Amino acid sequence: MSPCVSVCRMDEKTDICLGCLRTRNELIQWSTLDEDGKFAVWNSIDKRLQARWV
Repeated sequence: MSPCVSVCRMDEKTDICLGCLRTRNELIQWSTLDEDGKFAVWNSIDKRLQARWV
């Protein structure tokens, strides 16, 4: 399952998608990642989301 929410817009300062909170590199690599790699990206997304609300 992809974190994509079909709102693709990159933040110019952070280079993170404002829709799914993935970095440009994470977006590029997503289709080639194994399950562990995708889990790591999901963890990074979770940390970014939590940081937004602190």
